[in-house]
Amino acid sequence: MAAYFLLFGVVCLWAMNFPAGKFMLGAVGPLTLIALRTVVGAVLLTLMGWKSQPNWWAELRKDLKSTVVMTLTGVIGAGTLFYIGLKTTSASNAGIIAASTPMWVALLSWTFLKEQLSFINVSGILLSFVGLVAIICRGSLDILFDLSLNWGDLYILLGQLSWSSYTVYSRVALAQRSAAAATASSYIAGTFILVPLCLIEAPFSAGFDFSPLVLIALGFLSVLSPLTNLLYYQALTRVSPHRAAVFMNLIPIIVMISSAIFLGEQITRVQILGTACVIGGVVLTTKQ
Repeated sequence: MAAYFLLFGVVCLWAMNFPAGKFMLGAVGPLTLIALRTVVGAVLLTLMGWKSQPNWWAELRKDLKSTVVMTLTGVIGAGTLFYIGLKTTSASNAGIIAASTPMWVALLSWTFLKEQLSFINVSGILLSFVGLVAIICRGSLDILFDLSLNWGDLYILLGQLSWSSYTVYSRVALAQRSAAAATASSYIAGTFILVPLCLIEAPFSAGFDFSPLVLIALGFLSVLSPLTNLLYYQALTRVSPHRAAVFMNLIPIIVMISSAIFLGEQITRVQILGTACVIGGVVLTTKQ
């Protein structure tokens, strides 16, 4: 029972990334925010790995190819596209679109790893895709046909495709390398790229104020949020991945509710319908 409570807590923390990120983007630019998160993540992961693995520095240098690929797809690609998209779309929409990740992972695994998809899996992919289209075109075929789409939604979608590529590639790369070292090395490499990049935008807006609320949100995104990954892996030692996936389906629902409470976002019928399609599709896509 304790593992289920832990999983629910992890899901809530992950879901809060969306409204917290949206709030912070009112104070800092997207490149600055992802750079801050990456720097803090690199420091934390390096310290934890250094204390737990005797040959830590050799592990970090092992397999530079996987470091480059995971940095470009998981740290820079997914993170940058996510925050650029979140800047111009709602946290609720971002949460629903992000929930489609298992669908893209299944498709990429079928394409590159030759994993089999059943008729039920394909049906789930199609159902999730319908939900995504409904969200992105806001339930209007005119918007779809005129291509007057919200670019923020499209950036979020591209970010999830990048993260899915990272996930699929990791299945292969981590067979020869520890997850801790691979993740830490990609964060370190990402730091050297993202810190200079964030200087091309005005890192902080003119009215930026280090208020307690801003500091709490920044601390949550930079410190507490990355640590939830460790809690999630701890829960997986006591709960099967398939049961854990059920909890992951709660994320878009929690995002919509928390965004309505903390950001004043409206929950629309299209969002509810899109969420139902995406979650239902994910359940079918991941069915064995």
